[in-house]
Amino acid sequence: MNQYIFDEINSVKELMMPTRARIRTHNVQDEYVVAVNSSPVSCVFACAVMLLAKSIDSVIAHITVTDDKASDFINDFLEEVCPSKKEDPEGYERFFQRITIYKGIDDFVVRNKKFTLKKVRFCTFLNSLAENLENSEAHQEYLESLDKLMLYAGRYDNVKVVHTAQIPPLKALPGGMTSLSEREYEVYCAQFGADSPEQLVLDAEEVLRKYAKQGVKIVASRLDNVFGPGVNNAMFDKLLDDLKSLNTINADTAHHNQYFGVNYIRYAASTVFFMFLHGKGGNIYNVQEFVTTPYDFAMKAYDYFADYKTRLCCVNSPQMEPSYRLLCSKKLDGAMVHKFTEMDLGDCIYRSMLSILDFEYFDKNYIFRYDGKLDEIKRLEIEMMEEVKRICEKHNIKYFLVGGSLLGAVRHKGFIPWDDDLDFGMLREDFEKFKEVAPKELNPRYSYQSYQTEPNSHYIFDKIRLKDTFFTTKFSDMFEIENGLFIDILIYDKTAKSPRLQKMHTDALRRWTRIMNIRWVNKPRKNVAYKFSVIALPFMRLFPLSLYHKFFNLMLKWYNKSSSEYAIDGVGQNIERGAFPIKWLEETVDAPFEDTTFPIPKGYDEYLRHWYGNNYMKLLPISTRNSGHILKRIDLGPYVTRFGFEQGDFRRASKEGELLDY
Repeated sequence: MNQYIFDEINSVKELMMPTRARIRTHNVQDEYVVAVNSSPVSCVFACAVMLLAKSIDSVIAHITVTDDKASDFINDFLEEVCPSKKEDPEGYERFFQRITIYKGIDDFVVRNKKFTLKKVRFCTFLNSLAENLENSEAHQEYLESLDKLMLYAGRYDNVKVVHTAQIPPLKALPGGMTSLSEREYEVYCAQFGADSPEQLVLDAEEVLRKYAKQGVKIVASRLDNVFGPGVNNAMFDKLLDDLKSLNTINADTAHHNQYFGVNYIRYAASTVFFMFLHGKGGNIYNVQEFVTTPYDFAMKAYDYFADYKTRLCCVNSPQMEPSYRLLCSKKLDGAMVHKFTEMDLGDCIYRSMLSILDFEYFDKNYIFRYDGKLDEIKRLEIEMMEEVKRICEKHNIKYFLVGGSLLGAVRHKGFIPWDDDLDFGMLREDFEKFKEVAPKELNPRYSYQSYQTEPNSHYIFDKIRLKDTFFTTKFSDMFEIENGLFIDILIYDKTAKSPRLQKMHTDALRRWTRIMNIRWVNKPRKNVAYKFSVIALPFMRLFPLSLYHKFFNLMLKWYNKSSSEYAIDGVGQNIERGAFPIKWLEETVDAPFEDTTFPIPKGYDEYLRHWYGNNYMKLLPISTRNSGHILKRIDLGPYVTRFGFEQGDFRRASKEGELLDY
């Protein structure tokens, strides 16, 4: 499956996850019935639901495939996420244990006797311009299948139905009208014949209306001009033909005021989910994400493709009379947060064209996110690691790359391209030796940061910082601490032998970490922990943070004198993955990393499978290729001379500010 198509599927799934969708995790008790047809929205949404069911135990999916095109799409998706499917056609059933795939509506109706979860969500789709819906006989067959599914849904009280129709492109609206509301669209469709795609949209809604009057909770939506990876759309044809044959993008000012609406596939598919959350039963909603013109569309394409040696041919023709081909989506704004996908039109066009042209993706925000300094940041971090290497070899201390840095060493022979930091780990006994010698042995360029060496710093793991720089995150920027470029030191302690005690150990550490962060930030947490922190903070302030650290370290080291052969990542992000055999970390081997080598655990394969899954060598979906840091300030201070500046005076990095640094 094309990586761009899979990325849209994964992105829709992420938008549906409880924390993103702002619904409580323990209330997720959903059973989906998705009728998949040639509509690209149905294919993307169905696959996103399957990923959701894989991620959340309390989601069950029934996927009913109604035509060959949809079947091919689903098979490509299954082979992407479950490569063994080619050798074992039914192997995906073990991978997706809460998913059943049916061959059409009849198969679903016959095989499915009852639903087991609290809420049942029926998802039906119509692609009014599909090739298999070009005649009245096909129209009637579709309407009968929709009627059959609605009849089945009407048997249950806990069912909600969302029907999503991709409508034909609108013709220019008459007079001074700029857009059509939900009921006005019905009047607009009267100009087309009984067998037209426009009439099919209304006929399908008439089927829904019949069952809505009988008490079935039904929401309908209309999508105009859906585009994106894997979506055939007429508006791309001319643009792509010129780009392929002439390497040119043509823009004509005559079309500067010819307005039409578009929906990116990610937004269109996500709308289905949000209709379940917020759509009012018995209502139809127009869905329109962007308003653009052919001229602006072409110019945005050029903005993103200029780096591919693409030429722009801009024709300055007299402007045509304004025309509008828009749906009015004001009603939709009350049902969902508009543009929740956080993408702009240019990025949507860019991804769509890369997908069709089969070009490699490059994040255009990459340079601006790091002010063009990321490569130098990585070089400085490697120099810091070389200093760690020097100290450890001098004192016979064992260390190794861990987390994303280990994954980068194995998969990329260096940094993960979109990562911006380095992590190294130690077993407890090596760490105790390192923290004794490192503060005294470090080159004066660096500082050792812990709650013992810097009173205002209360991270649960120690860091090595590069002085006279700033690399602050949204979190660290709240505190007056040393905030330079850093590398993290992660410690691995023993845990209990039994799975039950292991879970108790990790749960206690995770909860105490949250308590320490609340105390450090010293103000109530948002969301779930708000009430607890409001009540608890006045009592928590009675004790110094050093006492919290001592108790945390006591919990971390609780099992270190036991004969247990299991360890945990007690101070890192991966604690929730649970315990693993400590033998994976007891021996190391050297591995290439950029232009040098660093030690990695000899059991790196088992370690990476434990943390990242069996497919850790496979790249993440495009949208998830970014650093976990929300950056606030990047300042390399004197090190910008490496970009070609002459060495000049500079002020030392100060926690108080540049004006107060004397």
